[in-house]
Amino acid sequence: MNIRNVGGLALCAVLLSCTPAFAQTKVAIINMEEAIARTQEGQRLMQEFQDKYAPRQQELEALQTEIQSLESQRTNGANTLSEDALRDLTFKIEQKQTQGQRLLEDARGELSQEQGRIFNEVGNKVVTVIDKYAQANGYSVVLNVSVQPNLILFAMNEVNITQAIIDAYDAENGGAPAAGAE
Repeated sequence: MNIRNVGGLALCAVLLSCTPAFAQTKVAIINMEEAIARTQEGQRLMQEFQDKYAPRQQELEALQTEIQSLESQRTNGANTLSEDALRDLTFKIEQKQTQGQRLLEDARGELSQEQGRIFNEVGNKVVTVIDKYAQANGYSVVLNVSVQPNLILFAMNEVNITQAIIDAYDAENGGAPAAGAE
């Protein structure tokens, strides 16, 4: 028997001895972003966030309407307005567009920070619930499929524990069903 055959036999022996352990391994998947967003607490915090930033959204919409009105004035008056009046309209449009761009960038920054805060706050609690759920149900591994790039190419729906975690989280955190929740 040569060394190559001995190495192959050793590898087979190791794999065969590990087979029972692999056969008992339970794997689950979860979409963490969905779980966080669909918990009652996550929905409540996101609604509070939307309510808080509704005035900013309205301000951006009003500014966009104003810009469109000024652009209409410029287009409609292209043949009748003086060069100075057209230049003034163009300047106002550019000012409003710059103002809108700044407001939008500020809003995006605040949106990102606030969403991060909400996802961290609820996410840390969801991880605790996942840990308890996985241990209680014999899962060895729980994989997050919401992270990109997602390297999971196939998973049966039966291993998706997202809804079970949402239900367990809501039960553990004593929330009443959110409006419109299933």
